[in-house]
Amino acid sequence: MRHAVNLTEQIRGRYEHVPAILRLDCERIVHEPLRELRVPVGRSTVGRRVDARIGHMRLVGRASGLSPSVVEIPVQWRAAEHARLFPAMTGVLRVTRAGPDAIEVRLVGSYAPPLGPLGELGDRIAGHDAAVASSRGVLAEVARRLEDALRNHAPPPRPWARPQPERSP
Repeated sequence: MRHAVNLTEQIRGRYEHVPAILRLDCERIVHEPLRELRVPVGRSTVGRRVDARIGHMRLVGRASGLSPSVVEIPVQWRAAEHARLFPAMTGVLRVTRAGPDAIEVRLVGSYAPPLGPLGELGDRIAGHDAAVASSRGVLAEVARRLEDALRNHAPPPRPWARPQPERSP
């Protein structure tokens, strides 16, 4: 049985720049955070290397030269070692406009607990929380990297017009 994951982060930035930035820097922004998943355990975290696959970016809702309304990037990952012992995730990363200077980054997908009925029991006890926490960590890092890239590639703010000195007659 598959279990749904639907997580959201909101970042600051101009949505119009997102497609170009992701075309140029998808490896660093999306793929690098998927090399190792981290799960909180008590007061520390445990990391696990993963094999991740990133699909081709799709622009959805493009209308007559305007920015697309959604950028979608398919993602999949599973443990690099002992994959049968850990859940495998399949989903899509969606980036949409959330306001004039706000962007929503969402991870929607599902995972299958390993080990059949025994894995389902483990998922109910702690596995679901671990799967969601590791997915949330990936999403938070992708959102942080995208926000940094948007900040670095944004045009500088326009300087305010300086008042002109008054001329005496």
